Amino acid sequence: MIEGNQSIKFIEIISNIINVLKDESYLSQTDFLVHLIDSINRENFEKFIQDINSEILWGGSGAIWEIEMRDSKKQDILMRNLADLIRQMKNLNMLGKRAKSVYKLIVK
Repeated sequence: MIEGNQSIKFIEIISNIINVLKDESYLSQTDFLVHLIDSINRENFEKFIQDINSEILWGGSGAIWEIEMRDSKKQDILMRNLADLIRQMKNLNMLGKRAKSVYKLIVK
């Protein structure tokens, strides 16, 4: 189970990612991330853990972690928040197979 402060941290990080993606009109990706926040708010942590490890976030081509922004500052913000997200997942022992691979690439 995810405790209160951890839930708040996940919501903050995911909200930051949503804001960056929304600025560049990545609407289907932002919808997915809103769904993650909804799972946290409903305390449906099993669904949250399953979805946060999905290929939509950490898969191959088209995955959120592979999005390249036109604006380098926005790209930095996106990658910094994805690194924070995946660190939070690792700290709570939530990393799935795909996320573990990405962790090695984006966390420094």
